[in-house]
Amino acid sequence: MGFWDVFFFVVLIVLCMCNIVFPRRMWGLFKSWRFQNPDVVEPSALVLGWYRLSSAMVLILIVGLGVYGFMEDRRDDLRHLTLRPRPRAT
Repeated sequence: MGFWDVFFFVVLIVLCMCNIVFPRRMWGLFKSWRFQNPDVVEPSALVLGWYRLSSAMVLILIVGLGVYGFMEDRRDDLRHLTLRPRPRAT
């Protein structure tokens, strides 16, 4: 896995963790700009619960894909080390 792959996974994991721990702040950061008076408008408990649940599911998916990608990358490296062509006997 390259630098950008790892960077992308880390950023997504941090965003998901922030959305699980601080759903109201994340709503304020990403959604409140749509309203004229964002201090008056607040998300419902259902919306905050949905943010937490969906972020937890995405976090599980991202960690699983990251581990799978890392393991496949390691397998490819080991495969290239063991499958070297043999020198021909002359």
